[in-house]
Amino acid sequence: MSLVDLGKRLLEAARKGQDDEVRTLMANGAPFTTDWLGTSPLHLAAQYGHYSTAEVLLRAGVSRDARTKVDRTPLHMAAADGHAHIVELLVRNGADVNAKDMLKMTALHWATEHHHRDVVELLIKYGADVHAFSKFDKSAFDIALEKNNAEILVILQVCFLLYSSKIY
Repeated sequence: MSLVDLGKRLLEAARKGQDDEVRTLMANGAPFTTDWLGTSPLHLAAQYGHYSTAEVLLRAGVSRDARTKVDRTPLHMAAADGHAHIVELLVRNGADVNAKDMLKMTALHWATEHHHRDVVELLIKYGADVHAFSKFDKSAFDIALEKNNAEILVILQVCFLLYSSKIY
């Protein structure tokens, strides 16, 4: 089997959360390749919520801050899809909590956009910049306001107040 085929199979195994297949493919020399959008195996494990697969890939040395062609990291994917357990795994393994994609949106922006309160709380706990602005000059607070998400608005407002008073 060619390296290209091994790489494609690794991507598919990561997408499906097939830990044993991921291990076997890596042991057989599968390269850490990406699809045509620049999506790595870790992006796929993060996007689909496969915790143990993400762990396997991180231990194997896959870049925790790999970028797609639109500069999204695995953390962006996990946050946007509401996978708090993956968000915590990535951040604990050194993922950049404030990485910005092509739209200058952080994982906090994406979690807010998709109403994932638990992920918003986690990201803030791990130091997400609540003052970061996207390409469209929007903070996570602005997005929560637009989406009329009272729960996330309160969380972000408390962070703003604490940060402003230097208690944060």
